[in-house]
Amino acid sequence: MPNENIKIQMSSSEISTWVEKIEESERIIEENHLPIWRSVQHAYSAEGTGGTDGLHFEEGQEVNFNFLLANANTIIPGVISANPYIYVKPRRPGDKESARVAETALNYIWNEIDGNRTTRSVVLDTILFGIGVAKVGYEGSGSFYTEEDYDSGPEKPLPGNEQDGALTAEQQRQLRRIMADDQMSFEEGPDDNPTYNRVCPWDLLIPPGYTDLKKCPWVCERMIVRLDDLREDDRFNVPHSVVADSWLEEAIPATLTGYSAHNNLNQPEIEPEYVTLYEVRYWGDAGDGLRRYVMWMLKNPGTGDAQDSILRHIADPIEMKGYPYEVLRFVDVPNNFYSTRVADLYSIKDISQRLNDEWAYILRHHRLSSRRKFVAALEPLSLVSLLDSLSLRKTWL
Repeated sequence: MPNENIKIQMSSSEISTWVEKIEESERIIEENHLPIWRSVQHAYSAEGTGGTDGLHFEEGQEVNFNFLLANANTIIPGVISANPYIYVKPRRPGDKESARVAETALNYIWNEIDGNRTTRSVVLDTILFGIGVAKVGYEGSGSFYTEEDYDSGPEKPLPGNEQDGALTAEQQRQLRRIMADDQMSFEEGPDDNPTYNRVCPWDLLIPPGYTDLKKCPWVCERMIVRLDDLREDDRFNVPHSVVADSWLEEAIPATLTGYSAHNNLNQPEIEPEYVTLYEVRYWGDAGDGLRRYVMWMLKNPGTGDAQDSILRHIADPIEMKGYPYEVLRFVDVPNNFYSTRVADLYSIKDISQRLNDEWAYILRHHRLSSRRKFVAALEPLSLVSLLDSLSLRKTWL
């Protein structure tokens, strides 16, 4: 096994090849899946009208029942319980006590990492987009996690709690910075602090043609990271010339290719504070066999030097089989990684829009028929007065 403290070198041509691989995977998602994912999210979040022009039952109003939301609220409780409990069955009679301890620990961890919330998000992704992704790891493992909720960040020692002869927190930070400059790992192994996070389907990139994540030679996660936080993280060597060019995304991005994300916040005065960071895990030759490596890179560091794209490159400190990603599907399409067009909610999106159109037509027809019956029942003089009042009212409006 290679020494993790040795700096892993990569030529400029190899870096360019990685950039091309990532862009090709982004392009496939952008052309074949993003438009569908955006349309189904648009319908689910009730951002669109859902009807066809001209099928309003009253001026400025139309029917728009959210069938996708109603079906999601019906499906999800059948997949994950509101209060699940993990049971551990002992394999042998003598394992009863250890099974009880493991059962208690697993349920405690599940509650601590808020497993219900993450799982519900992954299930919702699955019925919306055909695929849901979760990332499993450990805090302190050397991997990078975006943390917008700073209350759940890594644990830090309190001042004055340092052991005799041990480095203080400030000394450890200085040492990590020095070692990070040389791309050296400063990890003693993963802490017993598991993490469990949702990954957007469009942020998980795999090589074209693969249908099984476990068999992929590499996997890449696309992240939108605050540049100031990235600079403060002593594991990364960020060039001074790197500038923020991305925004947090409130909706599914319109494009993945290109060097910057679009500001979809509808607030053009907001200056970008983020960059797009790629966490790539791949299998490489370690001399005595294959070894999994992880590198963090920017596609365009702004320096003109491809070497500056690599912010960190080490042997993967997460010791687990395969990749730290779990993929959920309810429908499998042979020879396809994605099941976009047969996702549960996308498959009913068109018929739900048609039902809304039909309801709008029926209500509009009913309203017009009611007006005709009302007018026909009036005396001739009353009819003239009614029409005059309607004309006057229309003039005032």
